[in-house]
Amino acid sequence: MKSFFKICLILFGIMLFIISCSGMRVKPAGFVHTQGKIIVDASGNPVWLVGFGLGGWLVPEGYMLKTPGGDYDAPIEIRNAIIDLVGKDNADKFYEAYTANYVGEKDLETLASWGVNSIRIPFSWRNLMEDQPPYNLIDKGWETIDQAVRWCGKYKMYVILDMHAAPGGQSRYNIADSTGKALLWDEPETYQPLCIDIWQKLAEKYADNKWVIGYDLLNEPYGDGYADEELRDLYERITKAIRKVDHNHMIIAEGGKWAQDFAPLVPPWDDDLVYSFHSYPPSSSEGAAYRWLDIRDEYNVPIWHGETGENSISTYAAATEFLKEYDIGVSWWTHKKISTGTSPFSAQLTDGWRKILEYWGGSGLKPSPEEAMKGLMEQAEALSIDKCFFNPDMVRAFGLHTDAPAITPPPFKAPELVIPGKIEAEYYTTFMDNSKGNNGGTLRTEDVDIEMCAEGGYNVGWVDKDEWLAYQVKVKKAGKYKIEVRVARQPSGEEALHFELDGKALTDKITVPSTGGWQKWTSVFAENVVIPAGEHELKLVMDGGSFNVNWIKID
Repeated sequence: MKSFFKICLILFGIMLFIISCSGMRVKPAGFVHTQGKIIVDASGNPVWLVGFGLGGWLVPEGYMLKTPGGDYDAPIEIRNAIIDLVGKDNADKFYEAYTANYVGEKDLETLASWGVNSIRIPFSWRNLMEDQPPYNLIDKGWETIDQAVRWCGKYKMYVILDMHAAPGGQSRYNIADSTGKALLWDEPETYQPLCIDIWQKLAEKYADNKWVIGYDLLNEPYGDGYADEELRDLYERITKAIRKVDHNHMIIAEGGKWAQDFAPLVPPWDDDLVYSFHSYPPSSSEGAAYRWLDIRDEYNVPIWHGETGENSISTYAAATEFLKEYDIGVSWWTHKKISTGTSPFSAQLTDGWRKILEYWGGSGLKPSPEEAMKGLMEQAEALSIDKCFFNPDMVRAFGLHTDAPAITPPPFKAPELVIPGKIEAEYYTTFMDNSKGNNGGTLRTEDVDIEMCAEGGYNVGWVDKDEWLAYQVKVKKAGKYKIEVRVARQPSGEEALHFELDGKALTDKITVPSTGGWQKWTSVFAENVVIPAGEHELKLVMDGGSFNVNWIKID
């Protein structure tokens, strides 16, 4: 009998030796991990990841803050511009308030209450490390991420850590917190060791944390600064550094060309690896996702729709149905932005912040330091979840649940529209829309795009040629009226619109000029328009496309 046990022990030792030599490993007990083409929990049960990326929080991109772009697009550019307005100490105070209000414990508690089971935390290397030699670590940044991880664990949501902006920038674009160069590739001897070091420190910190489930190594690396083999080589070196301290968590690898191209990343180099693809609009059919489904089938590895969104409720619903059917987890982008119609929460764009944006955009005077600081803090406070507009219909489109009453069609149910008076563009009763729900931003289940408006309230956006909106109006008194239409248009050149009454032309074409931005508003007019008394159908007809409409005033 003793000989039997001795033989068993010897065989067990040989098995462990073989596993060690072959590079294989035993899946860690208690941790989420890959199993063939799926992700499973600690008990081996399949996990369909559904969650949000906390975009705009630690990596505030210009479009999320409504900045004019150009020199005010990348997070570091925006920070420097704010320092120019109020000084470094006050800028630090603003960012402290901004960070605390953008994502607090209540945000994560609320997401968990909808049924969210995963949170992707995008971070910039500048959150964790000074961007100049000797590249000291920034304790506060590490503490901020750690607090979010603890909250996620408290509310039983998994965490994926996402290096959204790598040292030096993994692309030359603003989303990599870059100012025009991809130094991660242009100066690899300086910046790649920093990237690897940050990941190894994160892995060492969270190696035994069962709520952290994966490391998203680089967000959307773009191939205008590296050869394909360089991307894979860096991924492999990061993975090797992580595996020195952590064998418990999944490696998540995004393809090149905005997480689209996986040719240089197959076959997998780790046995607990997930390929993450991004697409806008979200993938909602086998035809749209065939490239990634083929990789999953050929290499027996999970795929994850690691970032998508910025679209309409109907598009979200269709994508959710497809992704669930094909067992593809998803992380929606994002749970909150300023003045948005594409996220569940929308923060008001405050007057003080608007004045700063106008100054940066060249249409306003530079505010005093005191005025700028007041505007900054007002906007930071407006980001609190308790002060945001909430769209529960969007939550349900994501396949999640909320007891909040629907807002479709309210708050757009039209009151009695009386002339003379003002008609909000979203108070239409019938419409013709050719877009089939694209362009992002509709708050309704129809295909008309309705956005949060920089002037307050909402506007109809992304109109196209020959589309129209009809309004049931009551004209108190026959007479000659002036019609004022509030419009915004970014492209150069001109478009046009006109009005009809009861199916007959009411005005000539009214020119819609470029205003220099989709939320930079101006008024266009028609004078001496004869309108009879009574109840009528007033139709706004788009003779050309690519402009937004806020309201119509007739007096």
